[in-house]
Amino acid sequence: LQKKMDAFLTGLEVHAGKSQANYSWDRAFYHNYLVELRSLRLRAQSDASHAFTAKQLTLMMDNLEQLRLAHEAGPLTLPTIQATRDLFNHGWQAIIAREMAKRRGVDPR
Repeated sequence: LQKKMDAFLTGLEVHAGKSQANYSWDRAFYHNYLVELRSLRLRAQSDASHAFTAKQLTLMMDNLEQLRLAHEAGPLTLPTIQATRDLFNHGWQAIIAREMAKRRGVDPR
């Protein structure tokens, strides 16, 4: 999912100022990404040891909705696109680091 978000944001950068950067071209992306985040969150919520991951996924769902609303209101600026990439990458890095620490038997708290 990190790769999908990066590809989406890269597409917005490439098409900045063109009609392809308009929200109407990307409605399906928001829908599909939200479904995938919900699916992962449900899986994480099924095991108490994944509470951190579930919380991070909830935050990403909220961030996705804020991005969708901003995009729907008008084309996203390049600084907004970069800030969004950083925000989502930070969330994915936190999840990956936590899961890797658990696999090594390290208490990730």
